[in-house]
Amino acid sequence: MFTLPLRNRKPPGTRCSQQGSPVSTFAEHKTRPQISKFQLSAFQLYSCTGDKFIFWQGAQARFFLTDPDDVKEVLCSRSTQISRLQRRPDMVNLVDNGLLQLEGEDWAFHRRTLNPGFLPDKLKKMVPIMAGCTMEMIEKWSSKEANEAKRHEIDVFTELKKLTADIIAHTAFGSSYAEAKQIFELQQEQLRLAKQIGSKPCIPGLRFIPTAFHRHCWKVEKKIEELTSEMIERRIRQRKLNQKDMHGDDLLGLMIDAMDNRALGLDKKLSMGIADIVGETKTFFMAGHETTATSISWTLMLLAAYPEWQARVRDEARTVCDASSVPAPGSLHRLNLLSIVLNESLRLYPPGALMTRMANKDIRVGKTLVPKGTVLVLPIIAFHHDQRYWGPDANEFRPERFSEGASKASQSSSPVFLTFSAGPQFCIGQLFALQEAKVVIASILLRYRIMVSPRYRHSPINYTILQPQGFHHTKAQGAEM
Repeated sequence: MFTLPLRNRKPPGTRCSQQGSPVSTFAEHKTRPQISKFQLSAFQLYSCTGDKFIFWQGAQARFFLTDPDDVKEVLCSRSTQISRLQRRPDMVNLVDNGLLQLEGEDWAFHRRTLNPGFLPDKLKKMVPIMAGCTMEMIEKWSSKEANEAKRHEIDVFTELKKLTADIIAHTAFGSSYAEAKQIFELQQEQLRLAKQIGSKPCIPGLRFIPTAFHRHCWKVEKKIEELTSEMIERRIRQRKLNQKDMHGDDLLGLMIDAMDNRALGLDKKLSMGIADIVGETKTFFMAGHETTATSISWTLMLLAAYPEWQARVRDEARTVCDASSVPAPGSLHRLNLLSIVLNESLRLYPPGALMTRMANKDIRVGKTLVPKGTVLVLPIIAFHHDQRYWGPDANEFRPERFSEGASKASQSSSPVFLTFSAGPQFCIGQLFALQEAKVVIASILLRYRIMVSPRYRHSPINYTILQPQGFHHTKAQGAEM
Protein backbone atom coordinates (compact mmCIF):
# COMPACT_ATOMS: atom_id res chain seq x y z
CA MET A 1 0.00 0.00 0.00
CA PHE A 2 1.14 3.52 -0.47
CA THR A 3 0.49 7.20 -0.48
CA LEU A 4 0.68 9.94 -3.08
CA PRO A 5 1.06 13.71 -2.53
CA LEU A 6 -1.98 15.71 -3.57
CA ARG A 7 -0.34 18.61 -5.33
CA ASN A 8 -0.29 18.64 -9.13
CA ARG A 9 -1.82 15.19 -9.41
CA LYS A 10 -4.86 13.72 -10.99
CA PRO A 11 -7.09 11.49 -8.86
CA PRO A 12 -5.48 8.06 -9.25
CA GLY A 13 -7.16 4.78 -9.91
CA THR A 14 -6.04 1.49 -8.45
CA ARG A 15 -3.38 0.04 -10.72
CA CYS A 16 -2.62 -3.65 -10.37
CA SER A 17 -1.55 -6.43 -12.65
CA GLN A 18 -3.94 -9.33 -13.21
CA GLN A 19 -1.74 -11.99 -11.61
CA GLY A 20 -2.37 -13.29 -8.11
CA SER A 21 -5.04 -11.51 -6.07
CA PRO A 22 -4.68 -7.75 -6.55
CA VAL A 23 -7.04 -5.72 -4.40
CA SER A 24 -8.57 -3.91 -7.37
CA THR A 25 -10.23 -7.12 -8.54
CA PHE A 26 -11.90 -7.80 -5.19
CA ALA A 27 -15.66 -7.69 -5.23
CA GLU A 28 -15.59 -9.56 -1.92
CA HIS A 29 -13.10 -9.75 0.94
CA LYS A 30 -13.33 -13.46 1.67
CA THR A 31 -10.54 -13.47 4.20
CA ARG A 32 -8.77 -16.79 4.53
CA PRO A 33 -5.99 -16.17 7.02
CA GLN A 34 -3.62 -19.04 7.57
CA ILE A 35 -4.87 -19.76 11.09
CA SER A 36 -6.57 -23.07 10.45
CA LYS A 37 -8.53 -23.74 7.30
CA PHE A 38 -9.97 -26.80 9.00
CA GLN A 39 -11.36 -24.72 11.86
CA LEU A 40 -12.95 -22.15 9.55
CA SER A 41 -14.45 -24.86 7.34
CA ALA A 42 -15.84 -26.66 10.38
CA PHE A 43 -17.33 -23.41 11.68
CA GLN A 44 -19.13 -22.80 8.40
CA LEU A 45 -20.40 -26.38 8.34
CA TYR A 46 -21.72 -26.54 11.88
CA SER A 47 -22.90 -22.94 12.29
CA CYS A 48 -25.42 -23.42 9.48
CA THR A 49 -27.17 -26.17 11.45
CA GLY A 50 -26.75 -24.47 14.82
CA ASP A 51 -24.53 -27.31 16.03
CA LYS A 52 -21.47 -26.91 18.21
CA PHE A 53 -18.29 -28.86 17.73
CA ILE A 54 -15.12 -29.77 19.54
CA PHE A 55 -11.70 -30.70 18.23
CA TRP A 56 -8.51 -31.81 19.90
CA GLN A 57 -5.17 -30.09 19.81
CA GLY A 58 -2.88 -32.71 21.22
CA ALA A 59 -4.38 -33.69 24.56
CA GLN A 60 -6.31 -30.43 24.91
CA ALA A 61 -10.01 -30.22 24.05
CA ARG A 62 -11.11 -27.07 22.19
CA PHE A 63 -14.78 -26.13 22.10
CA PHE A 64 -15.64 -23.98 19.09
CA LEU A 65 -18.42 -21.45 19.74
CA THR A 66 -20.75 -20.99 16.78
CA ASP A 67 -23.59 -19.08 18.50
CA PRO A 68 -23.22 -15.40 19.46
CA ASP A 69 -25.44 -15.99 22.48
CA ASP A 70 -22.80 -18.39 23.78
CA VAL A 71 -20.11 -15.79 23.12
CA LYS A 72 -22.08 -13.23 25.13
CA GLU A 73 -22.43 -15.72 27.96
CA VAL A 74 -18.72 -16.50 28.00
CA LEU A 75 -17.51 -12.88 27.81
CA CYS A 76 -20.19 -11.30 30.00
CA SER A 77 -22.28 -13.35 32.41
CA ARG A 78 -19.71 -16.11 32.98
CA SER A 79 -16.55 -14.05 32.78
CA THR A 80 -15.62 -14.89 36.38
CA GLN A 81 -15.70 -18.61 35.57
CA ILE A 82 -13.56 -18.20 32.48
CA SER A 83 -9.86 -17.41 32.41
CA ARG A 84 -7.34 -16.51 29.76
CA LEU A 85 -5.01 -19.17 28.46
CA GLN A 86 -1.68 -19.05 30.21
CA ARG A 87 1.41 -19.22 28.08
CA ARG A 88 3.18 -22.49 27.50
CA PRO A 89 5.91 -23.19 30.07
CA ASP A 90 8.55 -23.02 27.34
CA MET A 91 7.15 -19.87 25.70
CA VAL A 92 9.00 -16.55 25.84
CA ASN A 93 7.68 -14.02 28.33
CA LEU A 94 5.81 -11.52 26.17
CA VAL A 95 3.21 -9.89 28.43
CA ASP A 96 3.37 -11.57 31.85
CA ASN A 97 2.27 -9.43 34.83
CA GLY A 98 0.12 -7.35 32.47
CA LEU A 99 -3.59 -6.93 31.81
CA LEU A 100 -3.51 -9.52 29.03
CA GLN A 101 -2.51 -12.27 31.46
CA LEU A 102 -3.71 -11.23 34.93
CA GLU A 103 -6.91 -12.57 36.48
CA GLY A 104 -9.18 -11.84 39.43
CA GLU A 105 -8.28 -9.15 41.96
CA ASP A 106 -4.88 -8.51 40.41
CA TRP A 107 -6.49 -7.79 37.04
CA ALA A 108 -9.17 -5.59 38.64
CA PHE A 109 -6.57 -3.55 40.51
CA HIS A 110 -4.40 -3.01 37.43
CA ARG A 111 -7.44 -2.10 35.37
CA ARG A 112 -8.64 0.36 38.01
CA THR A 113 -5.19 1.92 38.19
CA LEU A 114 -4.88 2.39 34.43
CA ASN A 115 -8.45 3.47 33.63
CA PRO A 116 -7.82 7.19 34.33
CA GLY A 117 -5.22 7.18 31.55
CA PHE A 118 -7.94 6.38 28.99
CA LEU A 119 -10.69 8.78 30.05
CA PRO A 120 -12.03 11.07 27.27
CA ASP A 121 -10.55 14.25 28.74
CA LYS A 122 -7.15 12.58 28.99
CA LEU A 123 -7.37 11.23 25.44
CA LYS A 124 -8.17 14.68 24.03
CA LYS A 125 -4.89 15.97 25.44
CA MET A 126 -3.08 13.28 23.46
CA VAL A 127 -4.37 14.45 20.06
CA PRO A 128 -1.68 17.13 19.53
CA ILE A 129 1.01 14.58 20.39
CA MET A 130 -0.45 12.06 17.93
CA ALA A 131 -0.74 14.74 15.26
CA GLY A 132 2.80 15.97 15.88
CA CYS A 133 4.27 12.47 15.52
CA THR A 134 2.24 11.95 12.33
CA MET A 135 3.45 15.21 10.84
CA GLU A 136 7.06 14.22 11.50
CA MET A 137 6.47 11.02 9.51
CA ILE A 138 4.78 12.88 6.64
CA GLU A 139 7.60 15.45 6.51
CA LYS A 140 10.08 12.59 6.11
CA TRP A 141 7.97 11.22 3.26
CA SER A 142 7.94 14.63 1.56
CA SER A 143 11.69 14.99 1.99
CA LYS A 144 12.27 11.53 0.54
CA GLU A 145 10.00 12.32 -2.41
CA ALA A 146 11.84 15.54 -3.16
CA ASN A 147 15.15 13.69 -3.30
CA GLU A 148 13.96 10.81 -5.46
CA ALA A 149 12.58 10.30 -8.93
CA LYS A 150 9.01 11.07 -9.90
CA ARG A 151 7.82 7.61 -9.02
CA HIS A 152 7.59 7.45 -5.26
CA GLU A 153 7.07 4.33 -3.20
CA ILE A 154 6.38 4.00 0.53
CA ASP A 155 6.24 0.84 2.62
CA VAL A 156 3.24 2.02 4.64
CA PHE A 157 3.07 -0.82 7.18
CA THR A 158 6.71 -0.42 8.18
CA GLU A 159 6.30 3.34 8.46
CA LEU A 160 3.14 3.04 10.52
CA LYS A 161 4.74 0.60 12.95
CA LYS A 162 7.39 3.23 13.66
CA LEU A 163 4.74 5.94 13.99
CA THR A 164 2.44 4.07 16.36
CA ALA A 165 5.43 3.02 18.43
CA ASP A 166 6.45 6.66 18.69
CA ILE A 167 2.92 7.67 19.69
CA ILE A 168 2.52 5.02 22.41
CA ALA A 169 5.97 5.89 23.77
CA HIS A 170 5.17 9.62 23.92
CA THR A 171 1.62 9.39 25.26
CA ALA A 172 1.91 6.45 27.65
CA PHE A 173 5.48 6.59 28.89
CA GLY A 174 6.76 10.10 28.31
CA SER A 175 9.48 8.72 26.10
CA SER A 176 10.20 8.84 22.39
CA TYR A 177 10.59 6.31 19.63
CA ALA A 178 14.34 6.91 19.52
CA GLU A 179 14.61 6.03 23.20
CA ALA A 180 12.22 3.08 23.06
CA LYS A 181 13.35 1.78 19.67
CA GLN A 182 15.52 -0.94 21.14
CA ILE A 183 12.64 -2.25 23.25
CA PHE A 184 10.35 -2.42 20.23
CA GLU A 185 12.97 -4.19 18.13
CA LEU A 186 13.62 -6.73 20.87
CA GLN A 187 9.89 -7.38 21.22
CA GLN A 188 9.69 -8.04 17.48
CA GLU A 189 12.45 -10.58 17.95
CA GLN A 190 10.45 -12.13 20.80
CA LEU A 191 7.44 -12.49 18.51
CA ARG A 192 9.60 -14.29 15.98
CA LEU A 193 10.93 -16.59 18.70
CA ALA A 194 7.39 -17.19 20.01
CA LYS A 195 6.23 -18.29 16.57
CA GLN A 196 9.17 -20.65 16.31
CA ILE A 197 8.47 -22.15 19.74
CA GLY A 198 4.74 -22.45 19.05
CA SER A 199 5.39 -24.54 15.94
CA LYS A 200 7.00 -27.29 18.02
CA PRO A 201 5.58 -29.60 20.73
CA CYS A 202 6.21 -28.69 24.36
CA ILE A 203 8.66 -31.20 25.87
CA PRO A 204 8.80 -30.97 29.69
CA GLY A 205 12.15 -29.79 30.98
CA LEU A 206 13.63 -29.02 27.55
CA ARG A 207 13.45 -25.28 28.17
CA PHE A 208 16.08 -25.55 30.94
CA ILE A 209 18.74 -26.95 28.62
CA PRO A 210 21.12 -24.09 27.70
CA THR A 211 21.02 -24.57 23.95
CA ALA A 212 22.04 -21.71 21.66
CA PHE A 213 18.36 -21.04 20.94
CA HIS A 214 17.37 -20.97 24.62
CA ARG A 215 20.31 -18.75 25.54
CA HIS A 216 19.23 -16.31 22.84
CA CYS A 217 15.64 -16.30 24.21
CA TRP A 218 16.92 -15.62 27.72
CA LYS A 219 19.22 -12.86 26.49
CA VAL A 220 16.42 -11.07 24.61
CA GLU A 221 14.03 -11.28 27.56
CA LYS A 222 16.66 -10.06 30.02
CA LYS A 223 17.59 -7.11 27.81
CA ILE A 224 13.94 -6.04 27.46
CA GLU A 225 13.46 -6.10 31.21
CA GLU A 226 16.70 -4.17 31.77
CA LEU A 227 15.76 -1.41 29.33
CA THR A 228 12.21 -1.18 30.66
CA SER A 229 13.41 -1.09 34.27
CA GLU A 230 15.88 1.67 33.43
CA MET A 231 13.09 3.79 31.95
CA ILE A 232 10.91 3.26 35.03
CA GLU A 233 13.68 3.85 37.55
CA ARG A 234 14.71 7.07 35.78
CA ARG A 235 11.17 8.43 36.30
CA ILE A 236 11.19 7.33 39.93
CA ARG A 237 14.51 9.10 40.54
CA GLN A 238 13.14 12.28 38.98
CA ARG A 239 10.26 12.24 41.44
CA LYS A 240 12.47 11.55 44.43
CA LEU A 241 14.67 14.50 43.48
CA ASN A 242 11.51 16.64 43.28
CA GLN A 243 12.14 17.33 39.64
CA LYS A 244 9.18 18.50 37.62
CA ASP A 245 7.48 15.50 36.00
CA MET A 246 6.22 16.69 32.63
CA HIS A 247 4.38 13.40 32.09
CA GLY A 248 3.09 12.73 35.62
CA ASP A 249 -0.40 11.70 34.51
CA ASP A 250 0.59 9.32 31.71
CA LEU A 251 0.28 5.55 32.17
CA LEU A 252 3.76 5.22 33.63
CA GLY A 253 3.06 8.03 36.09
CA LEU A 254 -0.21 6.40 37.17
CA MET A 255 1.55 3.10 37.78
CA ILE A 256 4.33 4.74 39.78
CA ASP A 257 1.67 6.43 41.90
CA ALA A 258 0.11 3.02 42.52
CA MET A 259 3.35 1.72 44.00
CA ASP A 260 2.41 3.53 47.18
CA ASN A 261 -0.67 1.51 48.06
CA ARG A 262 -1.17 3.39 51.31
CA ALA A 263 -1.93 6.58 49.40
CA LEU A 264 -4.82 4.72 47.76
CA GLY A 265 -5.97 3.00 50.93
CA LEU A 266 -5.65 -0.45 49.36
CA ASP A 267 -4.37 -3.76 50.67
CA LYS A 268 -0.61 -4.13 50.36
CA LYS A 269 -0.95 -7.28 48.30
CA LEU A 270 -2.66 -5.21 45.61
CA SER A 271 0.04 -2.56 45.35
CA MET A 272 2.12 -2.37 42.19
CA GLY A 273 5.76 -3.33 42.33
CA ILE A 274 8.51 -2.82 39.77
CA ALA A 275 7.76 -6.24 38.24
CA ASP A 276 4.10 -5.25 37.72
CA ILE A 277 5.04 -1.94 36.09
CA VAL A 278 7.55 -3.69 33.85
CA GLY A 279 4.83 -6.18 32.86
CA GLU A 280 2.30 -3.48 32.00
CA THR A 281 4.92 -1.44 30.15
CA LYS A 282 5.82 -4.46 28.02
CA THR A 283 2.11 -5.15 27.45
CA PHE A 284 1.35 -1.67 26.14
CA PHE A 285 4.53 -1.55 24.08
CA MET A 286 3.54 -4.91 22.56
CA ALA A 287 -0.21 -4.43 22.10
CA GLY A 288 -0.38 -0.67 21.79
CA HIS A 289 1.38 -0.08 18.53
CA GLU A 290 1.45 -3.01 16.09
CA THR A 291 -2.28 -3.76 16.24
CA THR A 292 -3.07 -0.11 15.56
CA ALA A 293 -0.49 0.07 12.77
CA THR A 294 -2.05 -2.99 11.15
CA SER A 295 -5.59 -1.61 11.45
CA ILE A 296 -4.57 1.71 9.89
CA SER A 297 -2.77 -0.13 7.09
CA TRP A 298 -5.83 -2.27 6.28
CA THR A 299 -7.99 0.85 6.26
CA LEU A 300 -5.64 2.65 3.88
CA MET A 301 -5.65 -0.41 1.63
CA LEU A 302 -9.45 -0.39 1.51
CA LEU A 303 -9.57 3.34 0.82
CA ALA A 304 -7.08 2.81 -2.00
CA ALA A 305 -9.20 -0.03 -3.40
CA TYR A 306 -12.39 2.07 -3.20
CA PRO A 307 -11.39 5.57 -4.40
CA GLU A 308 -14.97 6.85 -4.13
CA TRP A 309 -14.85 6.29 -0.37
CA GLN A 310 -11.38 7.76 -0.22
CA ALA A 311 -12.67 10.96 -1.85
CA ARG A 312 -15.63 11.17 0.54
CA VAL A 313 -13.47 10.69 3.63
CA ARG A 314 -10.95 13.26 2.37
CA ASP A 315 -13.67 15.83 1.71
CA GLU A 316 -15.02 15.28 5.20
CA ALA A 317 -11.53 15.73 6.70
CA ARG A 318 -11.10 18.99 4.78
CA THR A 319 -14.40 20.28 6.12
CA VAL A 320 -13.75 19.23 9.70
CA CYS A 321 -10.18 20.47 9.83
CA ASP A 322 -10.96 23.74 8.05
CA ALA A 323 -7.75 25.68 7.57
CA SER A 324 -5.79 23.59 10.06
CA SER A 325 -3.46 20.90 8.79
CA VAL A 326 -4.42 18.25 11.34
CA PRO A 327 -7.58 17.30 13.25
CA ALA A 328 -8.15 19.23 16.46
CA PRO A 329 -9.10 17.47 19.74
CA GLY A 330 -12.65 18.75 19.59
CA SER A 331 -13.27 17.85 15.96
CA LEU A 332 -12.57 14.11 15.84
CA HIS A 333 -16.17 13.23 16.71
CA ARG A 334 -17.26 14.96 13.49
CA LEU A 335 -15.31 12.52 11.31
CA ASN A 336 -18.36 10.31 10.89
CA LEU A 337 -17.46 8.81 7.51
CA LEU A 338 -13.98 7.94 8.72
CA SER A 339 -15.51 6.28 11.80
CA ILE A 340 -17.72 3.95 9.79
CA VAL A 341 -14.89 3.13 7.37
CA LEU A 342 -12.69 2.23 10.34
CA ASN A 343 -15.38 -0.03 11.79
CA GLU A 344 -15.88 -1.79 8.47
CA SER A 345 -12.14 -2.27 8.11
CA LEU A 346 -11.97 -3.74 11.61
CA ARG A 347 -14.85 -6.03 10.76
CA LEU A 348 -13.28 -7.35 7.56
CA TYR A 349 -9.75 -7.50 8.96
CA PRO A 350 -9.79 -7.71 12.78
CA PRO A 351 -6.27 -7.62 14.30
CA GLY A 352 -7.10 -10.68 16.40
CA ALA A 353 -8.59 -13.44 14.25
CA LEU A 354 -9.35 -15.76 17.17
CA MET A 355 -9.92 -15.32 20.88
CA THR A 356 -9.38 -18.15 23.34
CA ARG A 357 -10.54 -18.63 26.91
CA MET A 358 -10.44 -21.57 29.33
CA ALA A 359 -13.11 -22.91 31.68
CA ASN A 360 -11.58 -22.84 35.18
CA LYS A 361 -14.41 -25.01 36.51
CA ASP A 362 -17.19 -27.19 35.13
CA ILE A 363 -19.67 -24.75 33.59
CA ARG A 364 -22.68 -24.77 31.32
CA VAL A 365 -22.52 -22.67 28.15
CA GLY A 366 -26.01 -22.55 26.69
CA LYS A 367 -27.20 -26.13 26.93
CA THR A 368 -23.71 -27.61 26.77
CA LEU A 369 -21.80 -28.79 29.82
CA VAL A 370 -18.17 -27.71 29.42
CA PRO A 371 -15.65 -29.56 31.63
CA LYS A 372 -12.97 -27.71 33.55
CA GLY A 373 -9.84 -27.15 31.48
CA THR A 374 -11.64 -27.00 28.13
CA VAL A 375 -10.41 -24.26 25.82
CA LEU A 376 -13.21 -22.11 24.41
CA VAL A 377 -12.46 -20.78 20.92
CA LEU A 378 -14.21 -17.58 19.83
CA PRO A 379 -13.67 -17.26 16.05
CA ILE A 380 -13.81 -13.48 15.70
CA ILE A 381 -13.08 -13.44 11.98
CA ALA A 382 -15.74 -16.10 11.29
CA PHE A 383 -18.41 -14.11 13.13
CA HIS A 384 -17.34 -10.95 11.29
CA HIS A 385 -17.94 -12.65 7.93
CA ASP A 386 -21.06 -14.62 8.84
CA GLN A 387 -23.96 -13.87 6.47
CA ARG A 388 -26.48 -14.82 9.18
CA TYR A 389 -25.65 -11.62 11.02
CA TRP A 390 -24.28 -9.28 8.33
CA GLY A 391 -26.47 -10.21 5.38
CA PRO A 392 -25.57 -11.59 1.94
CA ASP A 393 -22.96 -8.84 1.47
CA ALA A 394 -21.02 -9.89 4.59
CA ASN A 395 -17.79 -10.29 2.60
CA GLU A 396 -18.12 -6.93 0.87
CA PHE A 397 -16.79 -3.53 1.88
CA ARG A 398 -19.97 -1.68 2.92
CA PRO A 399 -19.11 1.02 5.52
CA GLU A 400 -22.70 2.30 5.50
CA ARG A 401 -23.75 -0.72 7.56
CA PHE A 402 -22.18 1.09 10.56
CA SER A 403 -24.00 4.39 9.91
CA GLU A 404 -26.18 3.91 13.01
CA GLY A 405 -23.36 2.66 15.20
CA ALA A 406 -21.67 -0.67 15.81
CA SER A 407 -24.47 -1.95 18.04
CA LYS A 408 -27.02 -1.70 15.19
CA ALA A 409 -24.76 -2.77 12.32
CA SER A 410 -25.48 -6.50 12.56
CA GLN A 411 -28.68 -8.52 12.69
CA SER A 412 -27.74 -10.11 16.01
CA SER A 413 -28.79 -8.98 19.47
CA SER A 414 -25.65 -10.58 20.90
CA PRO A 415 -22.16 -9.26 20.15
CA VAL A 416 -20.74 -10.37 16.80
CA PHE A 417 -18.48 -7.34 16.25
CA LEU A 418 -15.68 -8.48 18.52
CA THR A 419 -12.62 -6.51 17.48
CA PHE A 420 -12.21 -5.09 20.99
CA SER A 421 -13.84 -8.07 22.76
CA ALA A 422 -16.91 -7.52 24.96
CA GLY A 423 -17.99 -7.69 28.57
CA PRO A 424 -15.99 -6.55 31.62
CA GLN A 425 -12.64 -7.33 30.01
CA PHE A 426 -13.14 -5.36 26.79
CA CYS A 427 -9.98 -3.73 25.44
CA ILE A 428 -8.96 -0.83 27.67
CA GLY A 429 -7.25 0.88 24.73
CA GLN A 430 -10.27 0.90 22.37
CA LEU A 431 -10.87 4.66 22.40
CA PHE A 432 -7.14 5.36 22.30
CA ALA A 433 -6.68 3.17 19.20
CA LEU A 434 -9.67 4.62 17.33
CA GLN A 435 -8.62 8.19 18.12
CA GLU A 436 -5.09 7.51 16.97
CA ALA A 437 -6.31 5.92 13.74
CA LYS A 438 -8.53 8.92 12.97
CA VAL A 439 -5.71 11.40 13.54
CA VAL A 440 -3.24 9.46 11.40
CA ILE A 441 -5.59 8.64 8.50
CA ALA A 442 -7.11 12.12 8.31
CA SER A 443 -3.65 13.72 8.36
CA ILE A 444 -2.45 11.46 5.55
CA LEU A 445 -5.54 11.95 3.37
CA LEU A 446 -5.26 15.74 3.65
CA ARG A 447 -1.87 15.51 1.91
CA TYR A 448 -1.88 12.34 -0.13
CA ARG A 449 -3.96 10.26 -2.46
CA ILE A 450 -3.44 6.58 -1.90
CA MET A 451 -3.42 3.56 -4.16
CA VAL A 452 -2.19 -0.02 -4.04
CA SER A 453 1.22 -1.07 -5.27
CA PRO A 454 1.16 -3.25 -8.40
CA ARG A 455 3.44 -5.65 -6.53
CA TYR A 456 1.11 -6.15 -3.58
CA ARG A 457 -0.68 -9.50 -3.45
CA HIS A 458 -3.58 -9.88 -1.09
CA SER A 459 -2.81 -12.72 1.31
CA PRO A 460 -3.85 -12.12 4.94
CA ILE A 461 -1.90 -14.19 7.44
CA ASN A 462 -2.27 -14.57 11.17
CA TYR A 463 1.23 -13.72 12.37
CA THR A 464 0.21 -13.07 16.00
CA ILE A 465 -2.09 -10.45 14.52
CA LEU A 466 -3.91 -10.53 11.18
CA GLN A 467 -1.67 -8.80 8.67
CA PRO A 468 -0.97 -8.99 4.92
CA GLN A 469 1.64 -11.61 4.20
CA GLY A 470 3.23 -9.42 1.55
CA PHE A 471 3.78 -6.42 3.80
CA HIS A 472 7.22 -7.62 4.79
CA HIS A 473 8.56 -7.71 1.24
CA THR A 474 6.28 -5.49 -0.81
CA LYS A 475 6.49 -1.74 -1.01
CA ALA A 476 4.03 0.69 -2.54
CA GLN A 477 4.51 2.62 -5.71
CA GLY A 478 3.52 6.13 -6.62
CA ALA A 479 2.50 7.75 -9.90
CA GLU A 480 4.04 10.33 -12.11
CA MET A 481 4.36 13.85 -10.75
